Amino acid sequence: MMRSCTALLFIVALSVAETAFGGNQPTTKATRAINKHSAKAPLREPDGFLGLRLGVSLASQLPQCPNHIYGEESPQPVFCYANLSTGELGYAELEQVPQIGLHYTAIVLLLDGNVEDICLSFSNADFAQMLKLLTARFGRPKAVDSVISEGNGGDIYEEKIYKWRGPSITIQLFQYGDKPDQSKLVFVSDRYLRALQQ
Repeated sequence: MMRSCTALLFIVALSVAETAFGGNQPTTKATRAINKHSAKAPLREPDGFLGLRLGVSLASQLPQCPNHIYGEESPQPVFCYANLSTGELGYAELEQVPQIGLHYTAIVLLLDGNVEDICLSFSNADFAQMLKLLTARFGRPKAVDSVISEGNGGDIYEEKIYKWRGPSITIQLFQYGDKPDQSKLVFVSDRYLRALQQ
């Protein structure tokens, strides 16, 4: 009898203490704080890449590359564009590109003369380094897709595509570019993607 009275008193004491301290509220608050902390931060969307702003005229951002004339002194190298193709959907190659820690070539795709897509091609051997640079700058990718591709010689390989998505820009890192020994990085605006669908 004494044991059951002691047990009953213990249960009542716990019940009173739980009511006095608000029940499970501290646990709920701690859980909410953890959930807020662990939620992914949205992509801090860049407005461009390599110093070029998306949605802004290429000609207002970069000079056209000078034509080198044989026998004359070469002009000072400067970041510039060449082989400009105009029209609603245009194209230009970038020369004397800024250093980013690995060798690459770059082109821009234009919509009515404005830069809307910046595409880099680089050695597949540098793919892991580029993924590390992008993850450090933009956080973990929002999606990773796997695609089966066929090479020129009929070889089949699996490609990973890493994607970061912002409100108006998509960043895609392709394990394989136009050639199996190359990788590709694309910064593209939603404006350009909509124009391609029309």
